[in-house]
Amino acid sequence: LISNESDRIKDIYKKRLAGEDVPQIYEAVIRRVNGEPLPVEFNVNLATYHGEITSVVFVRDLTSRKLSEKYLRESEESYKSVFDNASEAIYIQDSNGIFLDVNKAALNMYGYSKSEIVGNTPEMLSAPNKNDLEQVKQRLINAFNGNPQFFGFWGITKNGRVFPKEVSLNKGKYFGKDVVFAMARDI
Repeated sequence: LISNESDRIKDIYKKRLAGEDVPQIYEAVIRRVNGEPLPVEFNVNLATYHGEITSVVFVRDLTSRKLSEKYLRESEESYKSVFDNASEAIYIQDSNGIFLDVNKAALNMYGYSKSEIVGNTPEMLSAPNKNDLEQVKQRLINAFNGNPQFFGFWGITKNGRVFPKEVSLNKGKYFGKDVVFAMARDI
């Protein structure tokens, strides 16, 4: 039943006739005959019919799209929960080694905020004179080529504590782009 939307459609029709710029498409929830909600999209157009200007309204059922959006939202929430609650530090890096994202364990490990790490490279987290950074870059390249890597790395926290950690690098996808997932554990 769309009786609640008919006034809105009439209002859009009047405003468009008057030359006002009003949205042509909008979403609403109407009720089915059995009372269940039905998400729909209304597309309100002006047309000439038998010499008279009238409105033509297309109604599209959005049930499938809304269900897909719900599943996508739940999937994103699940991913974020697993990512942020993992006990190992996780870093997502692009082909240049730049950190695109890090989880809470990585932030706790180093004492930096996310905004301080994202956009930087492992050099920022490397204890001075403790790591062969050229070898680290080569390991990143190897991981991008599909060859998983495992190695030791000396880190330095924001407050200056130097510590050893184990790092594994694996190729993956992040928002459709090839990345390397680095997982690390303070040893």
